[in-house]
Amino acid sequence: MSSDEDLDLLMDAVSEHMDIASQAGVPADEVVDVVMLASARFLIDKMPVEQVLVVLRKACDDLQLRMPQMKENPEVKH
Repeated sequence: MSSDEDLDLLMDAVSEHMDIASQAGVPADEVVDVVMLASARFLIDKMPVEQVLVVLRKACDDLQLRMPQMKENPEVKH
């Protein structure tokens, strides 16, 4: 299993690339669409589509629950 340090590096890299796209004028919703598409493609190589949908739905549900905490503390990463 990945360490928190590995996940921190991944989060920082993805966030940096999202910021670059945003600074280049790409709308925020399009940046998120691309990240979700990349996540789906990553998962499709590893599991059946039905399982990918379950994983992505759970991730969205978990994120919805974490968003208030993230708003209060921007340092929360995962």
